[in-house]
This record gives sequence, C-alpha cells and structure tokens, in this order.
Amino acid sequence: MSWKIEPTPPSLGGRVYGGKDVEFERFMDLPSRTPETLEVALSGAAPRERIVAGGWRLRDARGVSATMAAYRDYLLASRGECSIAKNAYVALRSGWFSTRTAAYLACGKPAVVQETGWSAHVPPGPGLHAFTTAEQAVAALAAIRADYARACRYAREVAEAHFRAEDVCARLLTDAGL
Repeated sequence: MSWKIEPTPPSLGGRVYGGKDVEFERFMDLPSRTPETLEVALSGAAPRERIVAGGWRLRDARGVSATMAAYRDYLLASRGECSIAKNAYVALRSGWFSTRTAAYLACGKPAVVQETGWSAHVPPGPGLHAFTTAEQAVAALAAIRADYARACRYAREVAEAHFRAEDVCARLLTDAGL
C-alpha cells in the first residue's frame, strides 16, 4: 500500500477525500486484537515506527510486487488478506474492490476487506468478509481461523463465480455495446 495520496488528495464539494492513511489510523491497533499476524507491504513515506508499534509487520512493497512472479509468490505464501481501503472509496461507498483481493480469492485465500459498498455486488461469506469496524474485522479473522479450509474453498468459489476473465470481459463488451 501507499500511505498517502500525493501530491494532493481529491476534493468534491469542499470535502477532501484521503488515502489509506486516513482509514488506517482507525485500525492502527488491529494486530493487538487478534492472534493473526498482520503484515503491510508498504511503499513511500509513512509513519513506519508507529505502524510497527501498532503491531503490524512491515514488508517493502517493491520487493513483493516488482515482478508478477514475486507478487504471485507473495500472495500464495500469505494465509489471506486483510485490507483497509482508501478513505475516498469508503466515504463515497463507491463499491471499490481491489484486483489484489480478486487475486487472493483466485489463489483460494480468504479476504477480510473494508466495506466500500462492494458487498452489494460480491457476496460476503466464509472466505470473504466485509468490515467497517475493528471489532468486525477481528470477528471475521476469528471466523476464518475457526474453519480455514471452508474459508479457502469459499474464496475460490467467489473468484470463479465473479472474476473469471471470460465472464468479466464478456460483460464489459456487452455493456459497451460491442
């Protein structure tokens, strides 16, 4: 993740919409609330010492995403994803859903993803959880831990049902009238 939108975050109607830094602050102590190891692959300027003090493990984002093979290997070595969204996506309830999350699901890895309105389009369940509060994120992580195999199966099922390239491309072409 990148900590902040540079050079300036977007504004609409006089309201400024921030990046992950705004939302991450709300979940800074999340690692202290769960036995799961939570890691952030971070790039750019960020308060690294505060993030580590909050219990997060840090990785260099460039190292895990410099090549497709490195990125794939990082996802496959992960137990799953816990993702905090940019403030703009959360505040506007845009329905944003990360391609990274889709990749985790395709790998059969469960995901706990901050709610942006995406759950109206992709069904949450045992391997894909939406959260708006730290308590909900902790509960989702515990549910996955309680039946990891089921969560992994559901994650893969969601990927196959909603993110198959053939289906996504067909919808895009149909919607474009092509």
